Parts: sequence; C-alpha cells; structure tokens
Amino acid sequence: MTRNPAEGGFDARLSTIIKGLNNEILNGLRSISKENASIIVDYISAMITEINPSDSYKGSTIHLLYSLSKYNKNKSFRFITRDEVISFLNARRKPESSDPLHKWIGTYNLYRVCLSKTRRSLIYTSISKDTAKVSEEYSANHNNMS
Repeated sequence: MTRNPAEGGFDARLSTIIKGLNNEILNGLRSISKENASIIVDYISAMITEINPSDSYKGSTIHLLYSLSKYNKNKSFRFITRDEVISFLNARRKPESSDPLHKWIGTYNLYRVCLSKTRRSLIYTSISKDTAKVSEEYSANHNNMS
C-alpha cells in the first residue's frame, strides 16, 4: 500500500529500508519526487517482509528505481508508460565498440526483470485500492438506502 509522503512515519520507514546501505542510496531517494520515493519505500518494505532481500539487492533495486524516476523527470511511477520504460532500458544499451563482450546485456536483463516485478506490484496495489474504494462507496450508498 502506498502512503501519502506527508503522512507521519515516512522518515521512519525510509530509515528502516536504508539500514545497511550507503549514503548514495539515501541521497538518490531524496533527489526524486516525494511520491516516487514513497512508492519505492513501500515497495522495498513489502519486499523485506516477503523475501528478506540482501542489502546489495535492496540497494540495486532502489538505485534502479530512482534512476528510472530521474530519467522520466520525476513523473509518477503510476503514469510511466511501457514505452518510457523501454526507452529507459534502451538508454542502457552499449555499442559493440565500447562493449565487445556484450556485458550490458546482463544489466539490461536484470533491470528488465526488476522493472517487470515492480510494475506488477504497482498494478496490483492500484487494483486493490480501487476495489477497496468501490466497496466503501457501495457500503456507504447501501447503508444510506436503509
């Protein structure tokens, strides 16, 4: 669940997820929009609960997501299109002359998988929020009819 960054507790949640990570990660999160930073914090918090990732995996995931945010000029993750994600990934490609062993492909594939998981998580979070909202509206309207 994504929380409003203005809500109390954002700094506490932020400090929990960056524990064990270097200051570059914290600075990166502070360099993007509060909305996207909050989405990243919520995503990493859920990841910690579900799979207990290593500090390295958390750090690389956060780095990837704040890089995506910066690349798209802090556009909300909820509104970033598939084409914008592909553009971000394609910007990581390297020409044959600078990378004859094609090492960029491993990074590209890692980014692709991570972004796919993140996008799915955001979609399901949005669906569950919309379902909850519809349920609340139905209950309110139904109770008013009695």
